Amino acid sequence: MASITHYGEGWRAHLFVAGRRESRLFKLRREAERWAAKREAALRGGGTAITFAEAAERWLAQHLPELSHANSQRTVEQSIRDYVLPAIGRHRLDELRRGDLVDVVRRVAAAGKGETAHRLGQRIRAILDHAVDHGDIESHPGAGLSRVLPAVEKTPMPAVTPAELPALMTAIDRYPVLRPAINPAG
Repeated sequence: MASITHYGEGWRAHLFVAGRRESRLFKLRREAERWAAKREAALRGGGTAITFAEAAERWLAQHLPELSHANSQRTVEQSIRDYVLPAIGRHRLDELRRGDLVDVVRRVAAAGKGETAHRLGQRIRAILDHAVDHGDIESHPGAGLSRVLPAVEKTPMPAVTPAELPALMTAIDRYPVLRPAINPAG
């Protein structure tokens, strides 16, 4: 049975598991009670019942509004829905293994989408970190997923050589500029 105590300007939830104390500090009492109830239910059921898809939905609900551009929001959400959720969405968080996560990012990289694979690794880790912060799991195998992927090839940006610079400057000077008509009536 968990205990909730006032601690400083917040609330601390205490729970003993296999003789060891687990505790978390929360700003609100109801947050502490919610964590304690989830943790107790997980212990009774042999593990947390939350799936990766549920954790991803909660993460998306919190983090998508932080992205200022609608295209960025769409890209982040769609990448998770297209590549991650079909592969591991139904898995409970406590069932996820490193190999499951590695398979997801490697499959995307093998499809020729190296940059997307690297970003997915970052997003998977962020979702799992978020689940840890919410007390759904104690730890996760999502750290460093990018190290199992090949490096993304960077396309060098074209540059003007010193020998080409005079011709470029001449072309810029000769470029026709449309000047607005000046209204003499003012």
